[in-house]
Amino acid sequence: MATSGGTRQETVLADLELTRGLTIQMTALSTLGFVVAAAALSGLYQVVTGHAALFQFGPAGVD
Repeated sequence: MATSGGTRQETVLADLELTRGLTIQMTALSTLGFVVAAAALSGLYQVVTGHAALFQFGPAGVD
């Protein structure tokens, strides 16, 4: 919808009152969730393939 020369009025869809404590709690829980998911997926990979799930950021055999 076009407005005729007027300014647009923005509507707040949700008022999220994030306190410092709630922000820290949400950050900690999401970090913990990421770590648990990474461990579960690497364990699943190891069970399915029989190879250890290792992070390798260089060519094989280079120390």
